[in-house]
Amino acid sequence: MFLVLIVLIIVIFSAKFIANNYYHKPIFWALIAGSLYIFSLSFVNFLEDLFFSVNKFKETFYKEIIFQIFRLSLILIMVFILMK
Repeated sequence: MFLVLIVLIIVIFSAKFIANNYYHKPIFWALIAGSLYIFSLSFVNFLEDLFFSVNKFKETFYKEIIFQIFRLSLILIMVFILMK
């Protein structure tokens, strides 16, 4: 977790520099969103591993059900939006 936090802090503070000097494109907000996504994903994976270590699989099962329902509904929403 500490390594992830260090990398996140580095990416967040250097996002404007990377966006302006290397790519010359407006990717500043994408870098910020990506770093927040990496943080949330690593936190969820940490909790999932913690539940696995104490043999509690019900929480991971519920997380996967919510994730798959969200993913399927997001695909359906995008199809309906793109068909209009």
